[in-house]
Amino acid sequence: MDLSRRDFLKATGLTSVGLALAGLGLDMPTVKAAAREFKLKGAREFTSICHFCACGCGVIGYVKDDKLINLEGASDSPINRGALCSKGLGYGQIPNSKERPTKPLYRAPGSDHWEEIGWDEAIDKSAKALKKARDENWKQTEVIDGQTVDVHRTDAIGFIGGSQINNEECYQNIKMARALGVIYIDNQTRVCHATTPPAMNAAFGRGAMTNPWGDLKNTKLIWIEGSNLAECHPMGLKNVMKAKEQGAKIVHVDVRYTRTSKIADHFFQLRPGHRYRFPRSYHQLYYYE
Repeated sequence: MDLSRRDFLKATGLTSVGLALAGLGLDMPTVKAAAREFKLKGAREFTSICHFCACGCGVIGYVKDDKLINLEGASDSPINRGALCSKGLGYGQIPNSKERPTKPLYRAPGSDHWEEIGWDEAIDKSAKALKKARDENWKQTEVIDGQTVDVHRTDAIGFIGGSQINNEECYQNIKMARALGVIYIDNQTRVCHATTPPAMNAAFGRGAMTNPWGDLKNTKLIWIEGSNLAECHPMGLKNVMKAKEQGAKIVHVDVRYTRTSKIADHFFQLRPGHRYRFPRSYHQLYYYE
């Protein structure tokens, strides 16, 4: 017998409720007609990770008729524990937004508006523009230290990757860029973390995160420098506030007074353009010209 949990409740527990309501004189056919069907019935459930910030919150999505109809926090995630911040909840509206383009848009030179074009036409235009820039700016040779050497490159094209693509996609993209002779290659991850891995490597011997978010709630001192944690990583702040409830001290160092500064026990405001020397005790902050 194919009986879902919801159908079972309807057939058992809810039956007694219906009889009780009917005993109160309610028109049950009218009540049933006004009842709305459970919106997740028949939907396909999937789990994923929120892509907005570095917290890595778990999410559960539901797809029905090829549309995302619901998105919520995963209760079994140790990071967000079922909750989502406004950014995480908001991105559930993006796939079905009427403002989200679903077809390539093209604006002709000198035009003041965008027009929809087909995918084949968009790919063709992109390929032609890429080849034109490469052909017109190709360097076969270059004089280096008085000698002519083969370089086989173009300086007219730059390539930047994103942090939301996986290792295999990164490998393919880099191979394509280098095959085209592109030498100006970068990645969003390097732009964001060109400074953090060397600093962490010098301090901890590795250029990666040293511990999970959950460890923050067990610490005694939290030093937040150059980050607005409260607004940029709200779910990560949960562990910070848990530590504060247990007596931990929070120090915030930044050029701006933000919501993170408000929840901190000590706020040190930096003046842009100055170099600072932090003492062993965080109670004092010195700067010099």
